[in-house]
Amino acid sequence: MSASQTIRYPGWPSITAVEDGFVVLVEGTANIGLLSEIDPGAELVATVSFASELPDQRGRVVGYSRTGRERWAVDPPVNHLRLQQSAGSDMVALEDRKGTGFSIYRADTGERVHTSSRSGDLYLLYEGGFVIGSGRYTLSSTVAFHDSAGRYQGGLKGWQLASYRNWPSATVDRKRVPVLLAKRPAFGVVSAGTHAVKWTVPGIADDATQIDEDHYLLSTGDLYAANGGYTKSWTIVDADSGERSRAVSTGFGKTAVGFDGERLVLAGDRNADHSPNVPHLTAYDMRTGEAVWDSEPVDSKAIWRQFGRRLFLLQSAGNAFLAHYK
Repeated sequence: MSASQTIRYPGWPSITAVEDGFVVLVEGTANIGLLSEIDPGAELVATVSFASELPDQRGRVVGYSRTGRERWAVDPPVNHLRLQQSAGSDMVALEDRKGTGFSIYRADTGERVHTSSRSGDLYLLYEGGFVIGSGRYTLSSTVAFHDSAGRYQGGLKGWQLASYRNWPSATVDRKRVPVLLAKRPAFGVVSAGTHAVKWTVPGIADDATQIDEDHYLLSTGDLYAANGGYTKSWTIVDADSGERSRAVSTGFGKTAVGFDGERLVLAGDRNADHSPNVPHLTAYDMRTGEAVWDSEPVDSKAIWRQFGRRLFLLQSAGNAFLAHYK
């Protein structure tokens, strides 16, 4: 079935699928500067602005059914204008564009069930609820589980949520919520239903990313190498058992772009300590830790972009092109 719907709200919209419909966030036009004419010969001065210096702005969130029928409309708190995709969850989240909090809503009714005004709080969404992490990087950190109505269901002290910025759609499996132990370096998963820690692995992880349904990718940077320079360490962890692969060490400028169950594909020169980097590809066998193939890009000034399981090379300057790798 297909349908169309005209949204008559002034501003700039963003859209995401959620539950059996979709949600649209419209950023208002108030306090938005418009381009003005510049006199010929006038000097242009470059300025740097911080998010905290932006003017306050309001928006509106509208929920629709799959046929395009409007279900609800709410006005979120000021500056809550970053809509988080929530496919697989019955919740939707809006982040403060100034970095000072977020709000969480039911996808079926639009009811706001949680609001945070603290920049250190983190959240993760899952089917049937969400989890909030507070006191990040302190021994008093906690993770608290809530159902879809916002009711507290229990939690853990001395644990904190793993970094969620790299997690797909800020949504996770409720049976495997990623957590970090506060008092010593360890990564693990906890069940949202039982609040029990299923397994932990020792070690520091700057980022913990769920790269597919069955594996996590732990990466740690700023490791000083004996021969000089800084390196980055990469490890694959089985999501069910916590079993770890061999660790792979590379230059600090590498980024992960794919994993097929055996080989981890990294982009960037293997010895570079800066990012962005040349879009060179290297695949590592995570059973042995050895590089198994390399691929030179057709243009060293292009950039990699991921769309699902596809990998594209996009030209950033000059003649436009798109190369597809699989």
